[in-house]
Order: sequence, then C-alpha cells, then structure tokens
Amino acid sequence: MKISFLKRLISRYRQDEATPAERYIIERWYDSFDNDRNDVTWLSDTAARSDYEDRVIARALRPNEISRRKSRIFLIRAAAAILMICSIAFMLHRLGVELFGTDVASRITTDIVTGPGQMKKVLLPDSTEVFLNANSVLSLPKDFNGEERNVKLSGEAFFAVRRHTAKPFIVDASGLHVKVLGTSFNVKAYEKLDYIRVGVAEGLVGVSDPDRNIAELRAGELLTYNKATKQVGRDIVAGNLRSWTEGYYVLNRATFAELSQVFMNVYGITLTTRDPEVWGATYNLTVRKDRSVKQALEHICTLIGKQYKEGGNNKIIIY
Repeated sequence: MKISFLKRLISRYRQDEATPAERYIIERWYDSFDNDRNDVTWLSDTAARSDYEDRVIARALRPNEISRRKSRIFLIRAAAAILMICSIAFMLHRLGVELFGTDVASRITTDIVTGPGQMKKVLLPDSTEVFLNANSVLSLPKDFNGEERNVKLSGEAFFAVRRHTAKPFIVDASGLHVKVLGTSFNVKAYEKLDYIRVGVAEGLVGVSDPDRNIAELRAGELLTYNKATKQVGRDIVAGNLRSWTEGYYVLNRATFAELSQVFMNVYGITLTTRDPEVWGATYNLTVRKDRSVKQALEHICTLIGKQYKEGGNNKIIIY
C-alpha cells in the first residue's frame, strides 16, 4: 500500500467525496490506532483530525525522528493498520466494489488490446477463437457467457465462434451488430475508416443496426456499411478473408484511407497525402509483413506514378 494511495483516501474522506467502500477503509484505519479509546471527540474536530493524520503519515515516512521504543510500537501499529487496509482493499477489489469511481475488479469489461504490428489469438471462455488484428480493441463484459455472448470490437478481428444454439454470439462494432450462433467471419471496424465491413467464411451471419435488420450473409458474402449514410453494399468475398492473420493484406479497390490503415497496422507508420489524385485513387495490391516499408512504398509509388518523403513523427507523405 503506497502512502500516496492512503493520502488520496484521506483527502476524499475529508471532502466527503469517498465512496462507501473508501469510508469503510478510512474508518477502520482510524479504529486501528489508540488515540484515546475513551475520548473520540477529536475525530469530529477537522483540525485535530487533520493534524493527527499528518503526524501518522509523517511518522510512517520518518520513523528515525522518534524514539526507538515509540518508533517500534508505532511501526507495529502502522504495519497492522496498513495490512488491514491492504486486506480490505483486496477484498473489495475481488468483490468489484468501486474505489475512486472505478470498478477495480475489471471495470465492468475486460479489454484485449493490440498495437501497431501486433496480432493476438484469443480463446474466449466459450472456446470461441478470435484473431485480433493490429491497432484493435476487443471488449468482453463480466457476464460474457450469460444468456447472450456479447463482445465489442474497435478495429478488426476474425471470429471462429463455438456453436451454442441457446446463446447467440453478438459483436457490437461501432453500433453495427453482427449476430451468429456458430460460424466464422471477419469484421473490420476501424475508427478512421468511414465504413464497417463484414465478411463470412462459414455459416450464416445476421447484421443489424439500431434501426433495422440489414441482412443475412452466407459463406462467401461481403457487406459494407457506410457509417455516415447507413447505406449498405453487398459483394462477393475476393480472396482469403483471414489473409491478414497469415501476414499479408490483399487490397481490392481500396481507398487511400484503407491503405493508410494497413500501413499503420503493419509498420506503425502514418501514410498521408495532400495530393487529390493520390487520395482519390483506388488501390489493388498486396502488402506483406515480410517486406520492408521502403519496398512497400516504392511499389505503391510505381503503381500510381508518385513519390514519397518522410514527414517526421513516423509519417510518410506521398506526393
């Protein structure tokens, strides 16, 4: 237990901002010291209580400033008090009680996060396998394996869902809901892209937004949902939906924004442009993780007849 944590608790208690759990900790802390068990009126005196708290903390920080005998007694009591606080805090943590306005057990959800160049394979409690692409977040609620198996996705993931007819599996991707019983499919829902894309590898997938049921997709079908207009486009899957899990990204009529997202995923580099031709072009190419960023940039610039330069802060400008 750090002194800074103790001070924060005391400060919140003084200002009447402590949660019931925090008040319980501080009041048990006060009870652990023998100020005068027959005279506790000093606790209602703000100045006296504040002075006592300061002296207790100061003694914990500077035990050499008091006599050896008193120091030993004080340290035993302080250790017992701090141990008690730790025990109470740990117990409340295990129970999920709120401290400092946050559910310390798991803050309601468990977040699985990837950064640039990272991918993770995750096995969910129901044995569903999830391949999480770079720069993504998968959130699982505490009651994930309840009547419904709900997850939230920001980024991209390939799901191989364990079939359970009584418990539908639902992905919330920026408000678009993908519902299945057991199948495999890919969802792309990056914040910087203006669309959400769902592709089905096996089985049947239902797609809806808050206003309507949009479509049922079968194996080999692809749906693109425009976030702003809510317009929907349907197509056939071209190539391998999960190619990115194998280290290569197949771009088919991709926008510059999607190309830029791929570069951020693979190389951790921001690809940008001020050239309307570059921004308005569509891109048909494969970006491989085993190629250097220089090789990838030279390939792109050859395709569109442009050049590139470094812009600082991990930024590449195509012009």
